[in-house]
Amino acid sequence: MPSFNKRVLLFNDQFNYLSSGGHWRTINLAEGLSYLKYDVWLATPHLKFHVKELKKINVSNLIQKYNNNILIHLVNAVLPFRYALKKTKYKFVYLQLPMPITKGLCEFIFKFKFTPTVLDFGDLWGYKSYESIFATLHEAIASIIVKNATIVTAASNELANYLKRLSKRNVYVLNNSVDCINVFNPALYPFDREKFGIPKEKLVIIYSGTISKSKGVHNIVRVAKNIPKDLLKELLFFIVGDGPYLNEMKINVKKLGLSNSFYFTGFVPREEIPKYLKLANLGIVSPSPIRGGLIKLAEYMAMGIIPIVPPNSWPTEHIKNGTNGLVARIEEYPVILDKFYNNKEQIYKMSKEARTYAIDNFDIRKVAEKLIEYLSKNGY
Repeated sequence: MPSFNKRVLLFNDQFNYLSSGGHWRTINLAEGLSYLKYDVWLATPHLKFHVKELKKINVSNLIQKYNNNILIHLVNAVLPFRYALKKTKYKFVYLQLPMPITKGLCEFIFKFKFTPTVLDFGDLWGYKSYESIFATLHEAIASIIVKNATIVTAASNELANYLKRLSKRNVYVLNNSVDCINVFNPALYPFDREKFGIPKEKLVIIYSGTISKSKGVHNIVRVAKNIPKDLLKELLFFIVGDGPYLNEMKINVKKLGLSNSFYFTGFVPREEIPKYLKLANLGIVSPSPIRGGLIKLAEYMAMGIIPIVPPNSWPTEHIKNGTNGLVARIEEYPVILDKFYNNKEQIYKMSKEARTYAIDNFDIRKVAEKLIEYLSKNGY
């Protein structure tokens, strides 16, 4: 039986194997720790299981059946008390929950057993976009909780610095991660553009993710509309995914006579996404003011796709503009696409740089090692 010195518990409000965001941040970290020979367990407020059982779990049992209700989140923060009461010991417990107060309550529970905790704030989407009264309350609670936590991590330097200012304590940056060796590895997949009727010589610009206006996807149609026709016929916008804006987007593309420049896949299972990414040259990272996009950035770069990221976004922390990716406003896309069309040498060079950066910074093993390093620095 594995020693508790290698047994760890990673906690989230839910684990939907078809989802992304914070859930995938936790899942990928779990798999990275597993590669490092840790005995990794995942838990929700209602269920605990070994990381190796994740794909066997009935997803319908893990998905929340309610809206984003504060009271429900608070209840979910208290339910883990039963895990703390059990005799099972853990080297540490990792908490990735949706609200600072739920993280704090959950950590307080495990302090009864003197178990080190990692409070991970992840992306903390919209942390600056609350109405003023909620922003004040949010910051006051976060400040108290972060001050008293064992280890605190965040997905970006900007968020880490925000939490540092609130709490006057150290906050570590823990990158989002993907498996750059066994999953998001371009060498594992065929360059099968013919299957989709895509000519090999086309410059393919992919957007993979939720098709919604909140992600700025509607701006891609605006970009295509403003591209000169001679250039547009050499490009293909490859839209991978489903979402509330998908049907409207298809209608707008057709109305504008842009159908030959777009390819829509609809919903794609998570495990199939790398096969689609393999076909692309450039990848659009959510062209919207909403913070996030870090997992998508990691997926693109791991597959050797040159990412295009908006200025002042968290992904820019990882981009050397013109070397391993591009930082550009949506209005600058036509100039960029004109520059890259038929420039195979530059595409190859930047693609290689992007993949190298991903392996060094986003691979699940490297990120897991970084977390263990942070714990070791603090005596755990």
